[in-house]
Amino acid sequence: MQVKLLMYGSHKMNDMKRVIVFFLTVSVTLSGHAFDFLAGGLKYSTNSDGTSVSVMCQDTSIQKAVIPDKVEYEGRMYKVTSIAPDGFLECMHLTSVTIPSSVTLIGKQAFYACDSLTKFSVAKKNPCFADIEGVLFNKNKDTLLAYPNRKAKRYVIPSGVVAIGEDAFCSGNNLRSLTIPESVSYIGRSIFIDCDYLAEVFCQGKTPPKIGGYRIGYLPGCIFYVPKSTGKNYSSAPGWIYSTLNRINIIEKGMVTTYNVKLKEAGTLLEAIGKDNLNKVIKLTIAGPMNGTDIKMIRSKLPLLRILDLGDADIVSGGESYCSKNDTTIDNVIGDNMFDFIPYWESLVLPKRLIRIGEHAISHGYRLRSITLLTKTPPVLALSSFMLNVNCKLYVPKGCDAVYAKDSRWKVFYTEYGNK
Repeated sequence: MQVKLLMYGSHKMNDMKRVIVFFLTVSVTLSGHAFDFLAGGLKYSTNSDGTSVSVMCQDTSIQKAVIPDKVEYEGRMYKVTSIAPDGFLECMHLTSVTIPSSVTLIGKQAFYACDSLTKFSVAKKNPCFADIEGVLFNKNKDTLLAYPNRKAKRYVIPSGVVAIGEDAFCSGNNLRSLTIPESVSYIGRSIFIDCDYLAEVFCQGKTPPKIGGYRIGYLPGCIFYVPKSTGKNYSSAPGWIYSTLNRINIIEKGMVTTYNVKLKEAGTLLEAIGKDNLNKVIKLTIAGPMNGTDIKMIRSKLPLLRILDLGDADIVSGGESYCSKNDTTIDNVIGDNMFDFIPYWESLVLPKRLIRIGEHAISHGYRLRSITLLTKTPPVLALSSFMLNVNCKLYVPKGCDAVYAKDSRWKVFYTEYGNK
């Protein structure tokens, strides 16, 4: 049964919901990956009308997909009218997709996990779709339908866009920052599936956009910045309410998020920051003595922490165990597992009097972009101190780069990580 294409004609909410539907819902005959013939490196399945076909990839190693208006097979000409659901699923080398004027239907998650995709190009005469600088929109350019994963790490949705389609940013593991303009009043469900590196979303509207479904998505490491005095409106709106399945961290514009703390006594970090401020701390600088109680607090009670500066801090023995019962602090040592499994940190400055870093001390930090050392002599490393993303950079004191690069343990940053 063919689902009729519903064109977007007004800014009413019902119309916006319908325009989302036409992008995601195609005929039953297009479901799955069955196909009838191959042509030009692509697969085609015949639609129920017998005269048109749906297209999908033949080989996931494809780099450029140029979809034709028509395709010939066994002496018969077929019109290409749709892209199948999951049609280019996990085509990880695909960089561009050219959509002809004949295509009026695109199946759900047709370009899911296309990690290298940088742009969509749509024929100007296409009656249903258009592109703006490589991003896929509806014809009126007021509904964003699909963002290519490798286009840019930061994206500002054009002003005037009123809706974001379901799955629009799904599998966007390259996206770091997104700005949603005030004009957007509707957001389809699950737009952020697998956006593991998305760190910030700037919502410019004073009224929270309506969410398709019951939640905007599971984004525990992402911060949603909203206009001043609108935090309660957002956090209480359907689809925006915080839950275990809807991890929405909302910060009002202008709210203090940087904290500089000077401790006179170890174990007092919680008191110095204040219980009411724990969900606001994004950048934290600590000076003075710290023990296991302070480390445990950092690990468990600062969910939005991104930048931690311990340059003037002194890690001392004592306090609670910060991870397992055997993980206790030692003077001037980043202990075993101390900063393990803290995935949302972006920058870490280590104490200037540091002498050693233990096993798995700084690992599973897949967003960590930099580690700064202030010691001219490389601290002693355990065998498995680090497990980080390959783009993490090491910063050391001026003139000490060669010393670290030659160290048998530290040289991993010069061979496997961002340093060259």
